[in-house]
Amino acid sequence: MKYLIFVNPGLYDRKTGKLSMDGKKSMIILAKAMIDGGYSNNAIILTSPPGIHRESSAVRCSESSLILADYLGGVKIVESNYLGGLGFGVEQEYELICEYEWSFETMILVPHADVLRDFPVYFLKKRSEERFYPEEIKVGEALVLDLESGQIIYLPQ
Repeated sequence: MKYLIFVNPGLYDRKTGKLSMDGKKSMIILAKAMIDGGYSNNAIILTSPPGIHRESSAVRCSESSLILADYLGGVKIVESNYLGGLGFGVEQEYELICEYEWSFETMILVPHADVLRDFPVYFLKKRSEERFYPEEIKVGEALVLDLESGQIIYLPQ
């Protein structure tokens, strides 16, 4: 794996519980930024399954993943309860990454908010001597960890 990308799903409509038009647009813009940045080669999307809890949050993850996969050229989506914020913990999330890391150049995570909050820091501590605490990833945006160069990039720029 060369790139690990953390995506904060798009905004949702509180009435429908589905992505709003702005949420859908933000995922399209994000997908285009991933393509422009060269982050779409040999990619996989890991996300939480819809309906596991907090329905609107699960739907946001699922719908955001589908839009990204479509715009990135039919990228495979794998659903995992570990990314659903059900209290599994960062160790299980890390094991999930390790399971797929040698098969893909780019791994895109579209998890629930608590995974987004805790896992990037844990991952960086496991893989690097440096201690980096990323800024909050805004709704509809992404944090890219370039694991070869050590760069940290926020999309879209």
